[in-house]
Amino acid sequence: MAGRTELRAEPLLTLLVGRDLDGSRRFADDLSRIWSNRDHPTDERLAVSQRGSARFRLRALERSRGHFAIVSAEEASRYLGDHPRLRVIGGLWLIYLHALTRDQTVQSLSLPLRNAVWVTENAAYAHHALWEWSRETPLARDKLEIFPTPWIPDLLYNLGSEVLLFAAPVPLEEITAELQRDSTLRLLPFDGGLLDEFRLAYPWLQTAVLPGSAYQKGAVLLEWPGRRMLMVADVALPEPSARKMLESLYETREGAALFNPLFGQYDTSVNKLLARILPFHPVSAEYFGLTEDGTRGGASR
Repeated sequence: MAGRTELRAEPLLTLLVGRDLDGSRRFADDLSRIWSNRDHPTDERLAVSQRGSARFRLRALERSRGHFAIVSAEEASRYLGDHPRLRVIGGLWLIYLHALTRDQTVQSLSLPLRNAVWVTENAAYAHHALWEWSRETPLARDKLEIFPTPWIPDLLYNLGSEVLLFAAPVPLEEITAELQRDSTLRLLPFDGGLLDEFRLAYPWLQTAVLPGSAYQKGAVLLEWPGRRMLMVADVALPEPSARKMLESLYETREGAALFNPLFGQYDTSVNKLLARILPFHPVSAEYFGLTEDGTRGGASR
């Protein structure tokens, strides 16, 4: 019909995320808005889809039911071997292992365990490691208890001399509010020897120092262990789409961090260690200047 305007559908890519306990849904929604403002090198748009477990998301990618997925380095280390076509696009923020207590006498979380330790399900790797390291001290094993991932304030309400371990992005609003409300509650440092044991047990685990002021103004600097979140895609993902994702993730961080702090908690340097244990997409390897063993080549950003 003369004069009729035909509407052209824009190409659409799908990013698969899990539950928002790790901050990935909000991050993905903000990333989608960033992506929509970048028409170079493609004019594709990015849609976000919330899909169950990491294993489900990786299977969906392999079956071309999505284009990108956010999973943790722990999950990638465990499952990518079953999906040889999938590759890491890049490392993102850390999900930190937090330790909280009301016991004013304990100086740090260390081995052997002195206090009872409550571990939430989303930090099960810490429970497993502490259980193994307490093999020769059965009484210490009796101090370990794991809980289904709960509403954190519910556990804090009953927390006394116990140490609560849980995994979460930083800062977590619920913890900020509890620390401000309750002067007896405090963040507990991890003993250096314990951090070394975690690193040896889990090659994917990374540690980072954040100002304690992320939660409490004027608090000491704490080094926390954690698992890094990753962006993953099929190795056959076209080069322009992979490059647009890299540019959206790494070249807009400063501005994006103003409205979502997770964008300010990673940079290109986090990929050097990840590339030693996980396969990277060839476009990402070139972008980060990584060689096959994960070390930096001539290129850098």
